[in-house]
Amino acid sequence: MLTGVKTEPSAEASAKLRGEPSPEAWAAFHHQFRDCFARRESWAQLFRYWRERCGKGVRTEGSVADPKGAGSDRARQRFLSDAAWDEEKLLARFHGQVRVALGDREAALVFLEAGFAKKGEESAGTERQSYDSSGRVRNGQVGIFAVYVSRHGAIPVAARLYVPDVWCGEDRRVKRDKCRFPADFGYRTKTAIILEMLAQIREAGMLPFRYILVAGLPESARGLIQAAGAPPGFTYFLPAPRDMAVWITKEAVWKRRARHWWVWHYRQKYVRIVKRIPAPLYTWAYARRIRDCFWHRPPGSGAEVEQGGGEFTHKRVTVSIGAGPKKIIWLFARRTKGKKPAYTCHISNAPPPVRLATFVRLSASGEAARRSLQEAKDVSGLGRYAVRTYPGWHHHVLACMLAHFLLAHGLQDPDESQPPMR
Repeated sequence: MLTGVKTEPSAEASAKLRGEPSPEAWAAFHHQFRDCFARRESWAQLFRYWRERCGKGVRTEGSVADPKGAGSDRARQRFLSDAAWDEEKLLARFHGQVRVALGDREAALVFLEAGFAKKGEESAGTERQSYDSSGRVRNGQVGIFAVYVSRHGAIPVAARLYVPDVWCGEDRRVKRDKCRFPADFGYRTKTAIILEMLAQIREAGMLPFRYILVAGLPESARGLIQAAGAPPGFTYFLPAPRDMAVWITKEAVWKRRARHWWVWHYRQKYVRIVKRIPAPLYTWAYARRIRDCFWHRPPGSGAEVEQGGGEFTHKRVTVSIGAGPKKIIWLFARRTKGKKPAYTCHISNAPPPVRLATFVRLSASGEAARRSLQEAKDVSGLGRYAVRTYPGWHHHVLACMLAHFLLAHGLQDPDESQPPMR
């Protein structure tokens, strides 16, 4: 059952938004999704759910009337878990609004994870796991989010619940049925979930973007590199995998005696041999070998402030991931200030004529995505829920993303004449 947590946004969180939408804007935005629900009661419940999540800012003027018992906990659970949602059509309408407000062909699609603390073990996907940057193992759920980031702003546009592998065993079949998992559900890694979300967004063709980013995910980026590098016109910007090696040219020098013993005996000479051989280095070790003259601090860059200062550089290098073949890609590195700087490395398949400022802007996109997701938690109630079913979690997140978009960017007038972007 839904808990009675205070859902009014804080003053600090509300100050980040563009302003309070009018009752007419809420009603017009709500009316766009009328044909996404099979029943009128479910469509009306969406508006009431927004009001509960966002506080007193959502007023009912110009909306449907509340029937008796519509605001009960049982009605909310039925709306989230049992009501028929046309999620594909609803996402298409939502992405159309995002396209009009934030659309940019140079935008980035950032994938990151977010954790939600939960008590007990009955909710879908709840397990003791690490779901934040601190690395602490706590009980909760983990969601994989896709955030659309452009020069106009950032907004979460898609989400999937990550289910640990222990939930896919036969001993959890009863729990899976109780949480209404799909019949053909199987374990999927975070990388597989990201690839599935990316394929669905590209297939829909509503959101224009060029760059694919991953922020804060500890998994290896090998599968993402292979998948994101295949589609033409897309550029990935991913954290360097742990098993990636940068190949450099190393001089191997050693000495040996002359071939004739009498030359060595009389002249005491050695033959000096110098040979150039390829040698692998870890990314952080290679970044430490870069000379100071190649590190730059972009003047007037907003990313520099967001990243907490530091210096940046990018080089065209030859790398290999695990036992894979060697390839030539870009290595972007950042180091902090101080006597013992910390190094952060990313890789990209961008074409050779690319500026350092482009990579600096992409590194700041990850921070913008995290702020937008945290803002959705604070303002639209994304992290305040008590639904246990698998479809209920996705419906709750989708409803909160819709409300957060209206609060952050206002009602847009979509151009119906624009076809999807393939």
